[in-house]
Parts: sequence; C-alpha cells; structure tokens
Amino acid sequence: MSLRTAVNFDSLLTTAEETWPDWTCSEPVLGQFSSTGDVLAWRIDADWHDEREVLLALGRLTLSEDTRLEATSVLVGLVLPAC
Repeated sequence: MSLRTAVNFDSLLTTAEETWPDWTCSEPVLGQFSSTGDVLAWRIDADWHDEREVLLALGRLTLSEDTRLEATSVLVGLVLPAC
C-alpha cells in the first residue's frame, strides 16, 4: 500500500479543493488561485520568490487549527512529487 493510499491523501486534497475559498481567504497571496490544481499548474513556471510567498502563506495556514488540515494537504501535494 502506498503512503498516499494509507493516509487517504486524495480525500484530504479533495476536501481542501472543495473548500479552497473558505480556508485561504486570510492569505491574500492565495487569492490568485481558485483551487489546489491552480497552484500545482502555476508552480511549474513560477518565479522562486513568488513560489516562496505561496509556500509561506500555506505554512502560516498550518498554524491555525481551523485551516491546518487543508493547508497541510496542499503543502504535501506540492512537495510529495519531489520526495
């Protein structure tokens, strides 16, 4: 069984996707995206400084209990392919 399956990652990412505007509203830099898929597509050609700001915004959202699960899911989705 893969790690992705073991932690039910796809379900977590789907929930983050469906509620994107609700949990990202406190981070203006994330306003340019309407979904997790937008972040993944944007990241391919993103400037390192812009990418850093998006990752920091997601990181700040992991500090709040209200947005922790969704933000962590997106961060894992961004870094998991590199692992």
